Amino acid sequence: MESISAIIVDTTYHNENNNYSVLRVLYNDIVTNVVGYLPQFISNEQVTFFGEWIEHSLYGIQFNAKSYEIETPDTIKGIESFLASGIIKGIRSSTAKLIVEKFGKNTFDVLDNEPIKLLDIKGIGQKRYTLIMESYYEIVGIRNVLITLQKYGFSTSMSIKISKFYGENTLKILKSNPYRLIEEIE
Repeated sequence: MESISAIIVDTTYHNENNNYSVLRVLYNDIVTNVVGYLPQFISNEQVTFFGEWIEHSLYGIQFNAKSYEIETPDTIKGIESFLASGIIKGIRSSTAKLIVEKFGKNTFDVLDNEPIKLLDIKGIGQKRYTLIMESYYEIVGIRNVLITLQKYGFSTSMSIKISKFYGENTLKILKSNPYRLIEEIE
């Protein structure tokens, strides 16, 4: 299996039912397509895809991704770009800037472990805080489930199916009784 590390340019197509996606990515300074059963990504996100190059009769050479790893931004600019991307409800560019100014490179640590500190930022009240955290947990939670299940050999499409079936408690359920998969997932 080959791997490519690329920057997401945009999503050309994404099927909400099965998560089949066609992405345009920047790989080795060339914009190319990545296809596969993948979650939604945001522009400028750094992702390593694992799969193989294929030649489609109509669309030409593209990378068929079987799995992926998201590289968490670790620079101030990268963290701010991620937050300002619109993927997390309640955070726009001005709020992203304030959050990163306050927490710097520790921003994701704060969001994961001490999110209540967001209330210290001007413009974030209880209602907006709730919106931000619900959205953040949804995005991060789904990605964590997909990444964890892929480590155990599940395909992205099967991981998505499992995640949709069990919802936000997927990892907890599977840790307590992984045999439920056999009984409950077709």
